[in-house]
Amino acid sequence: MKRSLLSPLCSAFIVPGLGQILNQNVKKGLIILAIVLTLFLAGTVKLAFMLKSMMNHPETPSVHALRSLWYLILPFVITWVYSVIDAFWTGRKLDKAMGEEIR
Repeated sequence: MKRSLLSPLCSAFIVPGLGQILNQNVKKGLIILAIVLTLFLAGTVKLAFMLKSMMNHPETPSVHALRSLWYLILPFVITWVYSVIDAFWTGRKLDKAMGEEIR
């Protein structure tokens, strides 16, 4: 299968950074994977603390707490989208290089 198809699909649906690893750009893939893992863990911890706070004090609104969760979701989405686009373009360049090499 072409790298320009396989690598963005892996980055989009399996884990961001996997497409870069498949494109033999391991360092960039591991960095993206570390960023995504850190943001995911931070979001999970933040969500757990928010739920605990809501259980202990159900009468207080937690709109501010939900707003602060966006500070973790937005970088996660940006990193995910970057991973997919970068995997596609790098895969496309590699596919072209392999096509020229075969001719």
